[in-house]
Amino acid sequence: SLQRLQAYLEVPEVLQLCAFPIGGTNAEDPGIILQMRDASLHYPGRDLAAALCSVNCTVSAGKLIGVAGAVASGKTALLLGMVGEMVCSGGITYSSAFRVGFCPQVPILLSGTLLENVLMGRDLNRDHLEKILDSCALRYDIAAWPLGLETWIGERG
Repeated sequence: SLQRLQAYLEVPEVLQLCAFPIGGTNAEDPGIILQMRDASLHYPGRDLAAALCSVNCTVSAGKLIGVAGAVASGKTALLLGMVGEMVCSGGITYSSAFRVGFCPQVPILLSGTLLENVLMGRDLNRDHLEKILDSCALRYDIAAWPLGLETWIGERG
């Protein structure tokens, strides 16, 4: 919806991610939660050349990051490497404060209610749920559905 798009566009823009050498970063800086230095990323179980080579980037705590690039330039590989879903050779360091939310290109939907899909088996924490709905800008859509959070969704749409 237009309102959801507007809410997303009004989020403050912070882009602090680089897939190319940046040099001069201090790994001891407590504000850094993830740092890659000369890292190469490989898809697990494949004997192919690295998906990405010589990756250098630093992610600071509390920052919203985005990755942009041409089709097949390695955006997904970079993000998968950051969350530990790729084999990494070279240096990658995580702070104990490292937390990430990652939305894959193919959404994961289970047959059940919207609420069940959001909770994914966890106990309901109303405050946390409210933050999730705000973060995803879903309130407008949910309000339009007769069953709201109890709307049935699933793998087939």
